[in-house]
Amino acid sequence: VHSALSFLALSTGVTFVRADTPLTRLVTSRAAGGAMARRLLPAVLLTPLLVGWLPVLAQRLGWLGAEAGLSLFALLNMLVFGLAVWACTSAVERADVQRRAGERLLQTIMDNTAAAIYVKDLQGRYQQVNRGFCELLHLQPQAIVGRSDHDLLPASAADGLRAARD
Repeated sequence: VHSALSFLALSTGVTFVRADTPLTRLVTSRAAGGAMARRLLPAVLLTPLLVGWLPVLAQRLGWLGAEAGLSLFALLNMLVFGLAVWACTSAVERADVQRRAGERLLQTIMDNTAAAIYVKDLQGRYQQVNRGFCELLHLQPQAIVGRSDHDLLPASAADGLRAARD
């Protein structure tokens, strides 16, 4: 057991010694994926050790046979991992509800200002527009979001906007 724990500690240290590895970046990320990884990793690493020890102890004490011990091991693993997945998905769901509420608030603020406001991604596609911008183009938001200036405007106007931006 001491060798296994030492090997686990050593391999964890070797894994996290370099901050530029994909696993290290994920686990240390402040994003939802990093939070989920930090919640699940202890369960993934410790559950098999702890849950594996219980059936062995029960068998040594004569409480269980080999088949019952294996069944207990499988059942406890399913229970612990099921609870871990439930806890993580609940946290992600709560975060998603908060994100959607923030998006609705931002859209409400944008729609209740007199200015024409839009948000574009790095490829120049509209991601979010307000009522003022829709009225300016005489289009519904669904006809604008996901499209670029070249999709919505005459080529000369779209090129002029690109030139002015660059």
